[in-house]
Amino acid sequence: MTRRMTRGFTLLELLVAMFITALMLALGYGALTEVIRQRASVSDQQQQLAQLQRAVRTLVQDFAQLSARPVRDVLGRGVEPALRADRRGTELVALTRGGRIIPPGTQQPTLQRIEYELRDEALVRRVWPALERTQSSTPRQRVLLRGVRSVELRFLDDPGEWRTEWPVEANEPQRSRSRPRAVEITLDTSAPSAPAVALPESPNGVNAAEAASAGGTSIVTTLPADAKVGDTVTTVVTPLGDSGR
Repeated sequence: MTRRMTRGFTLLELLVAMFITALMLALGYGALTEVIRQRASVSDQQQQLAQLQRAVRTLVQDFAQLSARPVRDVLGRGVEPALRADRRGTELVALTRGGRIIPPGTQQPTLQRIEYELRDEALVRRVWPALERTQSSTPRQRVLLRGVRSVELRFLDDPGEWRTEWPVEANEPQRSRSRPRAVEITLDTSAPSAPAVALPESPNGVNAAEAASAGGTSIVTTLPADAKVGDTVTTVVTPLGDSGR
C-alpha cells in the first residue's frame, strides 16, 4: 500500500502571493482613480465649452437682430443711440434688438433693450422690461460666462474702417439710428475662475424667443473644433438687413 504525501503552501509562499495580489490591486485602483479623474476633467471641460458656446451664440444673436431704434435715457431728457459702445462707461455695449417672438394673444413689444457688462471677470447680460426705461425700472440680469479676462468689440462703418466706439459721431442726430456693417467680438477666456456674482437670475434664463431670429429661423454659430476655455475667441457678426444705418 502506497502512502500519498500532500504538501500545502508555506507561510513564505502565502506572504508572497498576498503581496503580489495587493500590488496588483493597488495598481488597478490607481489606474481606475486616474480614469475617473480624467472623466471628471473632460466632463468639466465640456460643460465650460458649452457655456462658452452659449455665450457666443447669445452675443451673435443679439447683434444679428440689431434694430435701428433709439431709446430715451433714464431721465427722459435725451436719446440714447440704438447701438452705444463707449469705452468711458462701465457698460461694454447697449443695443436695441428685435426678432422676439410674441405668443399669440399677448401685448408685448418685439423689441428689447440689451446691455452687456464685464463685472468681476464675469460677462453679464441685462434685459430691460421696456425700451423706454425709467429710474424705477429693474432689468433682468444673467451671468453668461465666468472667467472672462476681457471683451473687445469693433464696429465696421460704411467706409470700411473698424471702430472701437459707436456711433462714430454721437453729436449728429441721424447717428442715433446708425448701425455698423459688421461687429467683431473677441472674448479672452484665459482668466482664472471668477468669484460668484450675486445677481437675480431669471427662472428660465434667456427665453426661447430671444434665441430666434426674425421669421423664427435660428441663428447658428459654431466655434472652431479645437476651441476650449482659456482661448481667445473672435467672431464677426453681420446685422440682418440694411435699413436704418
